[in-house]
Amino acid sequence: MDILEKLKLRIEFEKVQSCLFYKEGKLNVNLLRTYTIDTINHLLLNYNEDHEFVQILNKVKFDLDRSTRIICLDFPANETERDTVVDFIFDENTLVGSDDIFDTLCEFDLFDDTLPGINQSDIERITAENHEKVFCHIGYKVEDTEVLCKSENQDFISSSTNYLIVCDGVGSGINSKDISAFIGNQFSKFIESFHVNLKSINEFSRSSFIQQGVYLLNQQLVNLMKSNEFNDGNSGTTMSSAIKISTNAYHICSIGDSPVYLFDLFKGFYKLNSDDTLISKLQKKGFFHKSPLENDLTISFLRSMWPNKSDENLYSMANQCIVKSFGFKPDAVTFSNSNNQTLQVENSSGIIICSDGISDQFEDEIFYNLILLGGIKEMITEYNLILYSEFFNYSDMFIRDILNRNILDFTNISDIKRIYDKISSRLFLTYGFQIKNVVFKGAIKEVSKEALLVMQNKRLTTQNKPYPGFKKPKSDNIAIGYLI
Repeated sequence: MDILEKLKLRIEFEKVQSCLFYKEGKLNVNLLRTYTIDTINHLLLNYNEDHEFVQILNKVKFDLDRSTRIICLDFPANETERDTVVDFIFDENTLVGSDDIFDTLCEFDLFDDTLPGINQSDIERITAENHEKVFCHIGYKVEDTEVLCKSENQDFISSSTNYLIVCDGVGSGINSKDISAFIGNQFSKFIESFHVNLKSINEFSRSSFIQQGVYLLNQQLVNLMKSNEFNDGNSGTTMSSAIKISTNAYHICSIGDSPVYLFDLFKGFYKLNSDDTLISKLQKKGFFHKSPLENDLTISFLRSMWPNKSDENLYSMANQCIVKSFGFKPDAVTFSNSNNQTLQVENSSGIIICSDGISDQFEDEIFYNLILLGGIKEMITEYNLILYSEFFNYSDMFIRDILNRNILDFTNISDIKRIYDKISSRLFLTYGFQIKNVVFKGAIKEVSKEALLVMQNKRLTTQNKPYPGFKKPKSDNIAIGYLI
């Protein structure tokens, strides 16, 4: 089934689900903003006598029409094709309000074709070569007490068998979406053009060559901004990438704060790069080694930058403030130590890169266990382990139950590692490194799903505090992918 067929299924599902919610009185504005314009037109036609509801529908439809775009799936043969279906049908096609809906949508395998959002001037946003390896969801913003969908996705992913690139538009600038796509595409072309050379030279030459290439890309972008091609001075983008040098080697390079992780099937998970943020820069100068706000001098310094923020929020602001990114000045893309290097890895390892919209939702331990839980679920599905549960000394009921559980259903999250180890080690004896793609694919699904739930305030206790291992919800776009 191709992606257009899946999108048609999605719309038909939306129509049925939205009508059901309307009858139950559950169809609120937040849910409406996740629906396609085709679905909203369907509601307008069926409930035109409800004048108050029609007013709401028209307002949401206007918002979507104004800020989003994708090709229409069905149009009369005698009419020109028009842009009517919103772009976060790609970005936001896995969650419209509850886990139950998410599970229903998974029947259509929509995750396999979840791609970055379409840009009006750049169709390449949907042409990543390995679609099943790329996941990108639009995030949420909070207005008063309402959680709403953002109008556009400023994250961009480019992926092939040779590389993975994640760009995160900076500061919600007017042109940040276009700039993240521009840098992502240009750096992709740079890698493809010189991939043979990058594989054959030593690490020092490789790092120097990439640094010079990044300088040139940033200068090209700065020139475009001066020529008013991109006219918003607050726009820019981060970039984190991994390039496959050989079976057991990756070259990583990053500007900004999108983390690059190494995940090994058997040996764990850890971050490879450092963040180019104000807080990390200050830490290198000797500040914030003991406590976030350790003396009056540091408080005064941060307050001079954010005079309207309370003291307790100054540290988090400094932790989010990017000191290096594309688009601001010619020399803003000098790689920090460890952020431009070649790594030798095991056959059982691979790279995960995400925007900070994902990593900022979790502590590392939870992130790791979400990867393992997603891997478990995908292995169960891929290898139909419900039929072979006795091989693992589990009941079929236990295996089936795992597919319906989230990380909060485990009273002791160390159980996740124990289950993962038992299943993965035995499957490895049969399938070898074939299981690597399965585990990574499941990991991305689970992490993406949980990040969206966090942003919907669904990982808060009754005291409105994050569950252990989760962080205070951050409204953001999120993007994540892997390279093996």
